[in-house]
This record gives sequence, structure tokens and C-alpha cells, in this order.
Amino acid sequence: MRPRANAAAGCGCADQASVVTMTASTSGMPSTTVYSPYFSYSTPSSSIVDSPTSSPGPRTSMAYRLNKAKPQLIQDEIADDWFQLLVVTTLLNKASGVLAIPIFREIIRLWPTPSLMANAPMQRLQEMLNPLGLSATRAERLVSLSQEYLLDPPTSDKMRRSRIPNYPGTPISHLPGAGRYALDSWRIFCGPADEWQHVNPTDKPLRKYLVCQIGLIIQEASFSSEVPL
Repeated sequence: MRPRANAAAGCGCADQASVVTMTASTSGMPSTTVYSPYFSYSTPSSSIVDSPTSSPGPRTSMAYRLNKAKPQLIQDEIADDWFQLLVVTTLLNKASGVLAIPIFREIIRLWPTPSLMANAPMQRLQEMLNPLGLSATRAERLVSLSQEYLLDPPTSDKMRRSRIPNYPGTPISHLPGAGRYALDSWRIFCGPADEWQHVNPTDKPLRKYLVCQIGLIIQEASFSSEVPL
């Protein structure tokens, strides 16, 4: 069906309040569209439609950059499981996260608890650890860690003396594999609420994590001080 001619066209109705046009509808009945002669109906330009939203303020921009720069560390994900934290720090020691973390996930899938890992087949464990290097040493340490964890499990109310000179005690300091990286990780992600503020890690990702975390807290404190109560 062809559209019907404009009923008002050529009738000298330009001074009327509206102009009615008749168009075909899908039901076969004409549909009515009302236009006012007092307004423009031009299509919005692409420059208006596509214009970006207003840019964030300095504080929002800084918080965004800090959050984006803050490393996403596996320790944060498994902070509630101290055993797994020790396992992953053993694997990450002198190895890249790209290699170590997938292997960690597979090991934990097979032997998620100290009792299971203590009985893991040594040859199988070494084969899984081969891509990281020092596979025999790492495998022996994981089994030793698991056995010691069962014999003398760490508890939050019992601090153990660290083997590192002048390093604060932690609940995991007595366990195999509890070197500087593991202890720094525990204090940052598992320790008391403000313990992370007293850690001075030597590991670069841990240092970057703390720098960003401190920056975010400063941003939040600055914002809170400016908001009237």
C-alpha cells in the first residue's frame, strides 16, 4: 500500500498549530504523526550524539589510575588459606607468575590440603614442577611443608620466631618455605588489620601493591575530610 498524500499539503495551513501527515502502517491502517510548525525536527548531529561524557575529576582520575596500576596478586585471592599461601609462594620464588600460577592451581586441584599433599607421589610432583626449575627441591619442600603443617599447624594466637634476623615473628615462621617472600605475603594479606602498613617488602610486585594501596587510602582520606558531616 502506498502512503496517502499529505492531507494538508497545498491547503494554506502553514499557520495552523500542527500539520498532520498520513503514512501507511503495518496493519494496513494509516498512522498519524503530528508535527508542530514552531519546532525544528532536524536529526541530531553525530558530534552531539557521539560526544564523550565529561572527564572525571582529578581525585576520580587518580583513584582510577591507582586501581588500574595495582597488581592483582594470587595471595589476595587465597588469603584465607595459609597453607595454599605457603604453597604458592614456594612456587613463585624465583619463577614467573605466568608459569607458576597455573601449576599452583593444578597442584591444589589434586592435593588441596596438607594431608593430601603430604602423600603426593614425589615423581608426579616433580614432573608438574619441571617448568619452574629446581623441581626436586620444590617438590621436597612442598611435601616437607605439608608434613610440618600437620604436626604443628599455625594459629593466629601463637607467634613463631622467624629464622630471618630482625624479622617480626608470624604464625607461619616455623614452617618450611617461610622465607622473606612468604612472610611478607602473609603479613600483607593474612596478618592483623594494620600489619601490612609495617611491611617493607623486597619483592617488586608486593612493593607496587603496597604503594597503590597506600595511595588509595590517602585519596579516600582526602575525600572524606572534604565531605561535610
